[in-house]
Amino acid sequence: MLNNPALVSLLKIDQQTLQADLKNGKTLVEIGQEQGVTEDQIVNAIVEQRVEVAKQQGKTDDEINQSKVQWTDQAKNQVEGKMNINRGNTRNGKGPGGKQNSGQSNNQ
Repeated sequence: MLNNPALVSLLKIDQQTLQADLKNGKTLVEIGQEQGVTEDQIVNAIVEQRVEVAKQQGKTDDEINQSKVQWTDQAKNQVEGKMNINRGNTRNGKGPGGKQNSGQSNNQ
């Protein structure tokens, strides 16, 4: 998402500023509001990038159209929530409390 030129252009800020604002706890909605950009415009920029990537991967129009609803929901969650842009998972892929998610109950 940070490598989305359309989003950066829409928000009228550079990539470093966007990254810093997100790291400081701002949501994309908050950043957009400061720049006079609506949530829908931000969501559309994110979804359109996903569409372009899907086209490059050889997805059909039908496959892309079926995925758009999911991508839109995901984008809305991204823009409304605080994002962890550090890319690292402090639990190293483990679940709450640092326990490995095995899908099995410990109550055996």
